[in-house]
Amino acid sequence: MGSATSVARRDMLPCATDLWADRIDYATLEPLPTELIDRNLVRRYPDRLWRARITSEKTDLLLIIEFQARPYWFMALRTTIYAVLTAQSLVKEKAFRRKGRKLVVRTLVLHHGDRPWCGQC
Repeated sequence: MGSATSVARRDMLPCATDLWADRIDYATLEPLPTELIDRNLVRRYPDRLWRARITSEKTDLLLIIEFQARPYWFMALRTTIYAVLTAQSLVKEKAFRRKGRKLVVRTLVLHHGDRPWCGQC
């Protein structure tokens, strides 16, 4: 089956990043910690977080992957919170401090439940 990095590289990144897939520097692909803590000390746990650089650009890609068994009305809000908390932690840890670099966030929600996905459920 392969390592988590090879599976993400082969199967998940191309479908989640559309136009970015051929510009990802896969040598820089790294999983990020999935425990995020907001300023009220509430812990949040996205299923998978990946970061990679985009070749020939001053851009980093943050890929958030969520596995969802049942429809969740506020999924867009949840993944936005994950994106903001992850970006804050990267800035705080000085892992993303180069001037002029941009951060592109892509979210992939993989629904694997019995009921069809419904954004209004």
